[in-house]
Amino acid sequence: MPQFLGKTIVMQKPRLRPRWMSATADFSLVGLILGAVALPYFMGGDAKAAVPSIPVEVIVSSAGAIQVDGKPVMRAALADHLRDVRADSPERNVVVKTDRSVRFSRVKSVLRECQETGFAQVSLVASETPQ
Repeated sequence: MPQFLGKTIVMQKPRLRPRWMSATADFSLVGLILGAVALPYFMGGDAKAAVPSIPVEVIVSSAGAIQVDGKPVMRAALADHLRDVRADSPERNVVVKTDRSVRFSRVKSVLRECQETGFAQVSLVASETPQ
């Protein structure tokens, strides 16, 4: 037997895994990983994350003109146009873009129209430069 400084050294086989991990822990870990990856597939869904849709872009210019997705819309017809857009793609959100020179009361009325037509999320983006 090997000795070091007069003491006997007992050689042990090297361990491939920590003492706390056993075969049961291995199987449990593999089961959790497979469940997390495969469960959405077996539940009828898609394992891929949902692709976010492009938001509806409403631009309120300093001159008072309104555009929805690049098309000019009269203020009186805004609610009807937004309802049509929502009917075509209900999962879309709305982003209202304007510049800081536009009175907030005008922007607030457009935001209210967007919310009243049923869009789940309406955001406001104000820029320094005129739209």
